[in-house]
Amino acid sequence: MAQMKMLQKMRILEDKGQSYATTQIKDLKVFGGDGDFFHISEAAQTTIKELVMNGLLNPTERGTHRGKHIVTGTVHRVAVYDNQFRLQNIISQTDIIRFLHMNKADLGDMGSKTAAELGWCPRPVVSLGPETSAIEAMLLMNQKQISAVAVVDGVGKIIGNFSISEMRTIMAEHFGALALPVGEFLALEHGTEFQGYSHIHEQEVVQSKGHKFITDRVSRARPRTPGEEVGQALVLVKPNAPFTEILDKIVNHRIHRVYVIDDDEKPCGVVTCTDVLRLVIKATQHQLKVAPTALETAEAQQQDGAGAATAAAAEGAVGAEAVQPEIMDVQADQRQQQQQPQAMAQ
Repeated sequence: MAQMKMLQKMRILEDKGQSYATTQIKDLKVFGGDGDFFHISEAAQTTIKELVMNGLLNPTERGTHRGKHIVTGTVHRVAVYDNQFRLQNIISQTDIIRFLHMNKADLGDMGSKTAAELGWCPRPVVSLGPETSAIEAMLLMNQKQISAVAVVDGVGKIIGNFSISEMRTIMAEHFGALALPVGEFLALEHGTEFQGYSHIHEQEVVQSKGHKFITDRVSRARPRTPGEEVGQALVLVKPNAPFTEILDKIVNHRIHRVYVIDDDEKPCGVVTCTDVLRLVIKATQHQLKVAPTALETAEAQQQDGAGAATAAAAEGAVGAEAVQPEIMDVQADQRQQQQQPQAMAQ
């Protein structure tokens, strides 16, 4: 399809849209899933931490997904139902993020850590050019199992965000629009006209002194706002933005991700709601970790020598790997009772 002319693509997609629209929901091929179910009695006994850990971040451990393979590894919402299978409520990742935001004063030192310190940048960001068709962008998101991609210009500056939510109001007769370049698709969606599609994108040209002189003169005449090319007001942060600022932007702008950009407005990271939840869960697990027994410490020192001290210092990091404290409590007590005579003998 990439080699087809746009009009030909549009006609094919329009035909596909009509046939797809008549497909019943029960006949759709859904791979994975982006939701789970809690009975109201189960929900009443579940803490927020348990909901996040086993309902949103690791759904294969419980509920309808137990033992099943979920492509993305996470879900974004959980439905609560009663004995008559009536829907009582829906709890989403966004709801948990709002709760964290309301209680951000309790985050302590973690709240002041920056995006860079938390490991959210630098890291790869899936991106594409504005000339890529919307249907190809959707295919890329499906392959990468992500819900959005950054749209960047010829030199890598971010100019837009293209997400799966663009499909929310699309009807069968609109499928032809997916043949449009994402730059034009977003601009039309936001009631503007995308001029950048016809711009020169060859690296040798855009990096030339002549091209730089013209673009610099334009930027001096009118400061550029990232996203204006496609009618979007992008919400961005720099690597030194603290965690609380990122929370503010996600909640206040009602968005699901914040791109991290460098001084050249090139995306160098992205923070999603899932990233935030993973961070907080790791932090709470670290706080509840059980100290090793005397015997375990002695064995570690014998095996690793000085490495044991390094490992103990590393446990202070927010991202330290955590083990469920309930299991650790039982195992630690058992080992201490069984091996205390041996340790004393040594």
